[in-house]
Amino acid sequence: MSSNNSHSLRTNISQSTLVDEINSLMKSDKTIIPFNKEQFLCHSLSVAENIVYLDLANYSAVEEYSSQDQIITVQTGTKIKALQNFLRHEEKWFPVAYYDDETSLLDLILSAEIGPLEQLLGGLSRHILGLDSILGTGQLIKSGGKVVKNVSGYDLTRFFIGSYGYFALPIRAHLRLYSIPSHNLTFLIQSDDWKQLLQVAKQISSSNTALAYIELLNQRLVKLSTLEERYKLEKQFALALRTYGGDATVSDAREIIKNSLPKNKLFYSIVDNPHDQDYILQELSQISWFTNKATFPKEKQSKIIDLSIKISDLSELLCEEKISSFPFVYKIASNRMRFCLDSITEQSILLNHLADFARVNKMILPVAYGNDTYIRKVNNLGYDTNNGDQLVTIKKQLKAQFDPHNSFNPYVEL
Repeated sequence: MSSNNSHSLRTNISQSTLVDEINSLMKSDKTIIPFNKEQFLCHSLSVAENIVYLDLANYSAVEEYSSQDQIITVQTGTKIKALQNFLRHEEKWFPVAYYDDETSLLDLILSAEIGPLEQLLGGLSRHILGLDSILGTGQLIKSGGKVVKNVSGYDLTRFFIGSYGYFALPIRAHLRLYSIPSHNLTFLIQSDDWKQLLQVAKQISSSNTALAYIELLNQRLVKLSTLEERYKLEKQFALALRTYGGDATVSDAREIIKNSLPKNKLFYSIVDNPHDQDYILQELSQISWFTNKATFPKEKQSKIIDLSIKISDLSELLCEEKISSFPFVYKIASNRMRFCLDSITEQSILLNHLADFARVNKMILPVAYGNDTYIRKVNNLGYDTNNGDQLVTIKKQLKAQFDPHNSFNPYVEL
C-alpha cells in the first residue's frame, strides 16, 4: 500500500518471520492498529505519525483442512470470499456474512462483525475454536482449540473476538465448518406499524423454525440501500428473515411464517432465488457494517452506536420517536440494536436521548460506539453505571499483562 502509515507483509512469509516483523514495529515505538487502513476507515486517527495500520493480506494461507472433522486452520489475513470459494468446492461453509471482497478473517475476528448471520449456529465465538496470537510482549500464545497453553484460566479466544486488537494480534485461527444448507428462503415483510412486525418476529422466533437471521429495520436505514427500490419496501418498517435447512424443513418453515402474518394486514414478499437471497444478505451486511462505508461517502466518517436491549424493553424504546427516528436495525436473535449515523453531532444527540431514556426507566443500557478519541468505546448508560466493574477490571488486567507497552490499539476502551 502507498500510505506512509500502512505496513504490508511480504508474500507467503513464515509465522516466525511475521512475529519478528511485528516485534520490530513494536520496538520502533509504533502503535499498531491491526486493520487494513482502507478497510477500517478512521480519518481522525489516520494522520497520526506514530500509527501503523497493519495489512496481513499476504499472510493468508490455508494450513490444515479436515473434511471429516469439519475443521480448517487458516492464517488470518485470508479474505473471507476466498475462504468461502475454497470451502464451496468441499461442500462446506463458514457461516458468516461480510462487507466486500477485501474483508479478511482478521477483520471479522477483531470486530466480531459477521453481518446478519451473527447468531446462526451459535455465532462467531462458536465458529472459532482457537487462535494463535501475538502479544504486546512479542510472545506468541495459543488459546482455545488445539491449545498448547492456557493463560490465567480465562477463555482467551472469546476475549480476543471483538477486542479490536486491544489485547493481541490473532494471526492463525482454527475454524469450525458446517455443511452448506441445501435450501434457503427469505421473507421481506413491511408495515407502518413496528408493533405489528415485532409481534410477528416474536411468534416466529418462538417457533421451531430454523432462522439464519431475523432483523427489524426502519425506513431511514432501508433507504441507504438498494433494497427499497428493488423490492419495493415502501413502508416505515421492514422485517427481513431467512430460514434454512432441507427441502421439507424449509417448506414447513414457509407455512409457519406465513401463518404468523396477520391476514390482509401486512405486505410481504418471498424470495427463493439463490442469487437474490445472497444479494439481500450482502445488502443487509453492508448497510450496517461496523465502519458503515456503504452508507456514507469515504470523505465522511460515519458513526455507529451498538445497543444491547432485550426485546421486552425494545417496545418502550421505540415509543420514543426522538430515538426511533434515527436509522436503526434490531437483531432480534441477539437483542442487539445498531444505529447508523452520519455525524458525530447526531451521535452525541442520540447518546443523550438514550441516557435520558435509561435513567427515566431505571435501567442499564450497555452501548458501544466510536468517537474522536476511541475507535471503540463501551459504556453503560442509565440507572446503575457501576454494573460490570468486575469484567472491566479483568480486561484491564489482561491488557497490562499482554500489552504492557500499549503497542496494540490503545484507541479502544472495552
